[in-house]
Amino acid sequence: WYPNNYMMYGIIALPMFMLIILTLSGVKCRLFENSKLIYSPTARDDARFCREFTAQPGSSAKLTVSALGVFEVYLNGKRQGDEILAPGWQCYDKRIGAFAYELSGLEEKNVLEIRAAHGWFGGSIYSNYKPGFEQTLPTAIIAELTYTDAQGRCATLVTDESFLGGRYEVVSSDIYDGTVYDANITPELGEVSVLDYPRDKFFLLDSVKVKEHEHVAPIEVIVTPKGETVLDFGI
Repeated sequence: WYPNNYMMYGIIALPMFMLIILTLSGVKCRLFENSKLIYSPTARDDARFCREFTAQPGSSAKLTVSALGVFEVYLNGKRQGDEILAPGWQCYDKRIGAFAYELSGLEEKNVLEIRAAHGWFGGSIYSNYKPGFEQTLPTAIIAELTYTDAQGRCATLVTDESFLGGRYEVVSSDIYDGTVYDANITPELGEVSVLDYPRDKFFLLDSVKVKEHEHVAPIEVIVTPKGETVLDFGI
C-alpha cells in the first residue's frame, strides 16, 4: 500500500514539479529595466550613495531597491523601513532579492540616501559557501524611485551616473566579523561607476524580514590598562 501510494504521489508530483520549473524559467524579470547597478570606486566594500531631487508637496513615493551586499534606505536623513540586513542571504550567482518601500517624509527638496555594505556578498561567509572563491566585485546598489503628485502625475528616478557615492563612517561590515565604525572619518561623495552585472537575476522579495526589537545600552564603560575603551553590555 505505502509503496503504491508513494509511487502514485510521485507520478502526480513530477509533472507538477516540471511545470513549476518550466514556468519559473520562462518568467522575465521586469525590475530595474532602466536602472544601472552603481558602485563607488573609492569605497568598494562599504559606501553610501546619494541623489537630490525635487517633488511637489503631497506627493507619494515608492522605492524598489536591491544590492550586491546589504543596504539601508534614508530619505532626508530619516531611516525608511524597520528591517535590518536587507535583502538577507542571497545566492548572488543565481537570484537576488529586492525590497519595495513606500517612502514617508517627502518634501519639496529631498535627498535619497542608500547605504550599502558587503554583508553576505563578500567576506568570510561567502568564501565558506563557495570554497576557493574570492569576491572581487564591489558592493553595489540598484534602485528605482517613482513619485506621484496630488494630480496623479508621475516621475521616475533611477540609479545611474547622476548619483554620488563614497565612503562614510562604516569602514567594514561582515556578517561573521562584525562592523568597524570610525567616527573620525569625514564622509565623502564623488562620482560613481556602473557595474556590468546581469539584471535579470533581480526579483521582488515577499518574505519575513529581519527586524530590530530592542536597543541595549551599556551598563559600564571600561578603560583597559592599554588605554582601550570597552563597552560592557552585561550580556
